[in-house]
Amino acid sequence: MRGRLALPFPAVSARKMISGKDLKSLRYALQPSINFMKNWGRPLSAYGAGAALLAIYLIDWRIVATRIPFYRKKFEEKTIE
Repeated sequence: MRGRLALPFPAVSARKMISGKDLKSLRYALQPSINFMKNWGRPLSAYGAGAALLAIYLIDWRIVATRIPFYRKKFEEKTIE
């Protein structure tokens, strides 16, 4: 062991870190999630976009627009004295 750095863990080459068997088992573990996203990805994104548009439509824009510089002057309340 002269001239070598002592590591607290066994040294493993990068080639042996992930074997083909590990990749195959990882694929089998992730396959249900991959299938779910393939089948439901588009409908879920469409429902999400629809919900976002509905939320934008239903929000009181006066509250949102008063936070925008220069545009908030449109919503300033004129006080009668």
